[in-house]
Amino acid sequence: TKLYGESDEATKPQQLGLLTFDLDDTLYPIDVVMSEANGAFARAMERFGYEGIEASDIDKTGKKIRLEEMDPEEAAGTTHSGIRELAIRRELEKA
Repeated sequence: TKLYGESDEATKPQQLGLLTFDLDDTLYPIDVVMSEANGAFARAMERFGYEGIEASDIDKTGKKIRLEEMDPEEAAGTTHSGIRELAIRRELEKA
């Protein structure tokens, strides 16, 4: 029985060109990582005088930007990092 990706010639190795993962907890628990990163960011910004930013604020603002302020095509073409940067900027402007 041949495995997926096996060539007819058992001795000929297959070459992997690209392997990707989305951020759905495939490699690590993304929610935990993002929550910790947002918490660390909020604490760091507090030291610079930006008080009142909570880790959850960044997440909530990012969701609002993606769901309420972007059309679906724009949201699909924007990276998670891009939306997070917009959310952080907005939270810093409010603080």
